[in-house]
Amino acid sequence: MKILNLKHIVLFSFLVLLFASCEKEAKNVDVPIVQPKLVVASFLSSDAEPTKVILSWSAPIYHNTHHDKPKESNAKVYISDGSNEYKLSYDNATEYYFINKVNMPVIVGKKYHLRVESDRSQTLASECIIPKAPDYSIAYVGKDSIKDEYNNGYHYRYYVKLRINNPEKTAYYRIKAWEQIIVNGDEYIEQMWLKSDENIIVHGNLEKTLIIETNRMKYSTLTKQIYINLEKVDETYYRYHNALSHYQGVDVFTEPTLVFSNVENGLGVFCSYHSVMDSVVVK
Repeated sequence: MKILNLKHIVLFSFLVLLFASCEKEAKNVDVPIVQPKLVVASFLSSDAEPTKVILSWSAPIYHNTHHDKPKESNAKVYISDGSNEYKLSYDNATEYYFINKVNMPVIVGKKYHLRVESDRSQTLASECIIPKAPDYSIAYVGKDSIKDEYNNGYHYRYYVKLRINNPEKTAYYRIKAWEQIIVNGDEYIEQMWLKSDENIIVHGNLEKTLIIETNRMKYSTLTKQIYINLEKVDETYYRYHNALSHYQGVDVFTEPTLVFSNVENGLGVFCSYHSVMDSVVVK
């Protein structure tokens, strides 16, 4: 049998004491108290009705502060276009601030300024410019399918040619797709999945083939039309949705997703977009 000498015993005792002291220190770590911040969510468009601003309070990462009312209903919210300033009203049912377009028109090319006043926060400020409508065209190219043995159906892939005429040096876009199907005489509209990223940066003109996917059960009717919604967005809108698209859920082994914010003295986004939709018939 191997006998431990005095040197080994001393080293072992030292390691035990070291780990014990580390454990004690970990228990006594002071977690910083971080107060919630006011968060803005507002997406301006010349098409949307009404203009909305949602205010809530952030949940600190350590959850050691009082946070029983995430929505903020007692603030004063103003939007100005450089010439006029408009005060938004709060709707208790929907829990957002709003103003109808008849009272505050949203005009392409104009810069809008947001100001939020709250007794529990510094004054929040932000601004955005309403982009022009996207200039684009789409054309149906074709489709293919693979039998899905697991779901007793088929996996379909559709190809749609997208052309964007972009006069700016750099512009930001967001692409979404839906399909029209007829099942037992009833019409349905369902969202489809893009094989590539929904958020794109375009330098000059662009021509690319969109790969759009969907799954169908054995007895479902195939897609009759595909709708492509193209949004021309500002940089804030793009960076915000791009961050969300990379969010992987809560995982202690994953680095946190940093969501872009353009709000001074707070968090969130005050941004803009211009949306246009077109469709192609599936052959």
